[in-house]
Amino acid sequence: MREEVNAPVANDVADSLMTRDGDTFAGMHVIVDLYGASQLDNIKLLEQAMKRCIAECGATLLHLHLHHFTPNNGVTGVAILAESHISVHTW
Repeated sequence: MREEVNAPVANDVADSLMTRDGDTFAGMHVIVDLYGASQLDNIKLLEQAMKRCIAECGATLLHLHLHHFTPNNGVTGVAILAESHISVHTW
């Protein structure tokens, strides 16, 4: 018999919306490509940068998971937000 896992569900639709300059919306889509950047294999630095971006956006962090690939020195990860998500892939 499989054990059922229940994820927490927001009780209010407003939990998944953001408001900026008086407008309420479901989120923002931003793509960032970096060339010639350094320390893209520094998982602690990437975690700090993601958390700072989340705070600056006023988003709600639900879960953050990063994985460091060795010996290739890449990092992949995702921040699950109430409003959406942020993903990162470096190599």
